[in-house]
Amino acid sequence: SKESLSFTKRPQLLIIEDNSDVVTYLHSCLEETYDLSSAFDGEEGIDIALESVPDLIITDVMMPKKNGYEVTEILKQDERTSHIPIVMLTAKADQGARIEGYKRGADAYLTKPFDQEELRVRLEKLWESRQTIQKRYQGNTTPTPTEDPAIQQEDAFIQKVRGLVMNNL
Repeated sequence: SKESLSFTKRPQLLIIEDNSDVVTYLHSCLEETYDLSSAFDGEEGIDIALESVPDLIITDVMMPKKNGYEVTEILKQDERTSHIPIVMLTAKADQGARIEGYKRGADAYLTKPFDQEELRVRLEKLWESRQTIQKRYQGNTTPTPTEDPAIQQEDAFIQKVRGLVMNNL
């Protein structure tokens, strides 16, 4: 039941998770706020992400075909999807697994069973910070320098895009 006219675009959220019960639970937690799509293994998740470029991604760590670490690494290295915040879900609460997730570029990490409210707040804050960064690049001026490495990467990408556009005008 999609609203025919929605003036404020709802963020698109891709769930990459092989357990259908977890997918159903995530849908019940998030369907009021997000337009949801799902993939049931890492490979399918990568394909959908590259095709639809969602606003946010939740990925499980342990999955068939490609695990959550591989999914995150591949999407963070692709210019089409590198800006998308990724939340990792895992049953493994140990520090090593968490560090591995962050090394591959995860933006947040939640341990199953996760708290609904924590999940909602993490997603909301990641989405807000994405929008702040988008606003930074909407004007025509070069943004002021920053110490934040993620924003430096984005600045470099935007400069590259602008250069390509100018060269092809």
